[in-house]
Amino acid sequence: MRKITFLFLGIVCMLSVANAQETMLFDFDTVNADSVFRETWNNTWPNAAFAKVANPDATGINTSTNVGKFTANGGANALIVSQAVGKGNLPNFDFATKPYVSMKVWVNKPVSVSLEFENNGYYPSFTMKTQSVTTINQWVIVEFNCSDISYGAPGNYWGYYNIVGVSFDKDLSGGTAANDVYYFDDMKLSAASGLTTTGLSAEISAKFSVYPNPATNYILTNNAQKVTILDLNGRIVKEAFNTEKVDVSSLAKGAYIVKAQIDNATKIGKLIKK
Repeated sequence: MRKITFLFLGIVCMLSVANAQETMLFDFDTVNADSVFRETWNNTWPNAAFAKVANPDATGINTSTNVGKFTANGGANALIVSQAVGKGNLPNFDFATKPYVSMKVWVNKPVSVSLEFENNGYYPSFTMKTQSVTTINQWVIVEFNCSDISYGAPGNYWGYYNIVGVSFDKDLSGGTAANDVYYFDDMKLSAASGLTTTGLSAEISAKFSVYPNPATNYILTNNAQKVTILDLNGRIVKEAFNTEKVDVSSLAKGAYIVKAQIDNATKIGKLIKK
């Protein structure tokens, strides 16, 4: 009985430590479930719109019921912020103890995703972190290392951040146009990196090599149950099932994304068709 009690207490302690290492900011189901990100003026207009919506793809790493929806209006520097009018709604971000900010994103074309940190009094000055996302049409985790903007770091002597802004394809270099839609969810602060390569998207671990590459007639896809080839706009141009050799001779010259389903895991690669 004593051993069982100690085991139970140990598990409780471990869970408490794990919870202390992370702070969920938004999951749109339980934590800040009804919080609204508002459109904000950010050098250009039009900007972007936000809505809490049902998860459009409740598979893979994100089975949440609700997620945040970002709808671009065609303007550069589009940004939505977690701020009620005139007031932040989050605890101060202590990047000295929890320097990693991560969130799940879903995009239908390769674009950048950015987080901008602000506070109620507009001190310290705004700071933005940006990562590229190349995995499309599925949820991935993107992580930002914010250890260089902790309180007391150069340029941040006035206070903590407590407002976060979300931006997709901020400079429109990914080809975002009016009414393009992206999704985000499960934004949290963590004491330690949850990724193998600090500061990079979790999609990195899901990549695999496409061979031959560049390809003219075929690519080899050993052990793949399903292979999907998409153009850079997210349109499916080829699908194959249970084959180790996929014919690509009919594809136009250019760059493509290859998704291979291997042993219940989806892996991502890039293909250049000659």
